[in-house]
Amino acid sequence: MIGERLILKDADVGLPIASFLRSPRHASEPDSLTQFFRKFRVLAAEGYYQPMPRCAYTETCVFFNDEVGYSIDLQASMRLTYCMDDYASCARYQTLLTVPREQIPDDLIPTDESWALEIVTDYVANHPAGAPAI
Repeated sequence: MIGERLILKDADVGLPIASFLRSPRHASEPDSLTQFFRKFRVLAAEGYYQPMPRCAYTETCVFFNDEVGYSIDLQASMRLTYCMDDYASCARYQTLLTVPREQIPDDLIPTDESWALEIVTDYVANHPAGAPAI
């Protein structure tokens, strides 16, 4: 699972992403996923995490590979931004760190962080100790 392989420093302790999201301290905060990924980007800037050149899911991502109802220019721009450049801020990618791919709605778009948070929160509440099989 990707979330268990990515280790981040939290209060000078290495902590897997899934554990970070499931911890009581973060689970009780309604915007913990957003805060987490802001922290994730800061840590990346400080060298704790080196991003891949593009999202690892581009080959299988519904958003990247299928027509999603946007204009060609808007879809191309979003793909460039969220699939090739700043995939860590993509709501689909963020959700995949905790939730199995088959449980992520096809119409979740990269900018919909609030829906991504709902999906992750619901998954964690219903699977407190189980890791997703990605």
